[in-house]
Amino acid sequence: MSETSVAASGNVAGRKFLRGALFAMLGGVCWGFSGACGQFLMSTYGVDPVWIMAVRLTIAGTVILIACLVMPSQRKVLLSRDFLCSWRNVRDIVAFGALGLALLQFCYLMAIDNSNAGTATVLSYIGPVFVVLYGCLREKRAPRKNEVLALGCVLIGAFIIATHGNPANMVITPAGLAWGLLCALCMVFYTVIPERIMKSFGSMPVTSVSMLLTGAVLSVAFLPRIAWPEFDLLGVLAIGGMVVFGTIFAFMLYLEGVSLIGAARASMLSSVETISAAGFAVLWLGTTFAPFDLVGFTFIMCTVFLLTDFSPRNVFSIISRVFER
Repeated sequence: MSETSVAASGNVAGRKFLRGALFAMLGGVCWGFSGACGQFLMSTYGVDPVWIMAVRLTIAGTVILIACLVMPSQRKVLLSRDFLCSWRNVRDIVAFGALGLALLQFCYLMAIDNSNAGTATVLSYIGPVFVVLYGCLREKRAPRKNEVLALGCVLIGAFIIATHGNPANMVITPAGLAWGLLCALCMVFYTVIPERIMKSFGSMPVTSVSMLLTGAVLSVAFLPRIAWPEFDLLGVLAIGGMVVFGTIFAFMLYLEGVSLIGAARASMLSSVETISAAGFAVLWLGTTFAPFDLVGFTFIMCTVFLLTDFSPRNVFSIISRVFER
């Protein structure tokens, strides 16, 4: 292969990685924006979290399902006999919707309502540690060194956020901390329940059907009993932004990032969600964070690097690929 061909292929690979990294990070920013929208809706208009969940899941599930039907490869999966004609698949989709989507979102919104979008988002990132601990129990093995370090970072970070270093003084409300930890625990359901069916049929068909089914059930069961919020233009824009940017765009951008650079790298880069949620909370909603909060956030976010294959050598490799010529 000539030097020109090598340079050209390297340039293409560099551009592909840059696009994938950008998509994954934009997906994370959109998820962070979603948390800030949730805080705005609940604090300003007193919107019930279940109302937000029902509307968000129903609309987003419908749009993503339509996108699947438009895409030939995804339409083939959706209409295949194996997808929804298997009791095991239907069971997994229902369980994923109930525990992996509805319960996770409810705990997340309650954590926001009892603290703020930035803190709730950071606490949710304790979830991967719970997933790893579940994996250790399932595989009947001891945690590896990096997993023990991640657990230590989580405990230190949660302690600092909750107390600012003084055990006699709880800074975050007990309810905010409890809902944040429950949200992180629900990440086990979100990750483990759909693992088999997503490997077989892909994430878009499974997620869209689960979203739409869960949203429809919530709408029928709860919306008639919940007073509909009285929105002005800002309220309409907030719920629209939460659904369109914070759910649909976030999901599609993240999946595109995964397809270009792989799940591990996309997952790490999408953790910019925490910075995004905190940034929107500060700049838009006037939330303030103490230096101790930032220290606690840092400890928890260290787990992202500890639980993925991101040694200094790999980080340098990623940075160098972005600037490949």
